[in-house]
Amino acid sequence: DGKEPLLISINKSNIRFEEFDKPESLRVLSTHSLTSSFKSGVEHYDRDRFKIVFFFKPSGAIYFRKVIDLAKEYGFEVGYDPIEESQNIIFSLPD
Repeated sequence: DGKEPLLISINKSNIRFEEFDKPESLRVLSTHSLTSSFKSGVEHYDRDRFKIVFFFKPSGAIYFRKVIDLAKEYGFEVGYDPIEESQNIIFSLPD
């Protein structure tokens, strides 16, 4: 589809937003206010240029339906994968 991925990983307390290979794009927000955190995390991304790829840890699975629905509500194409709780994902290396 030619769109760039906005990579979002979710656990029970945090939702991390990051573009691939752009460490300066990393934003970590609280899941405590999930709707406002999600909105804040995606508001600067053009849905015609970006698609969202979610990575859910087991502790963040409780937010699955809510964030999928929010992403679609904001007009993003969505993909997702489960990951292990202990798995650390590095989408980019710091300069």
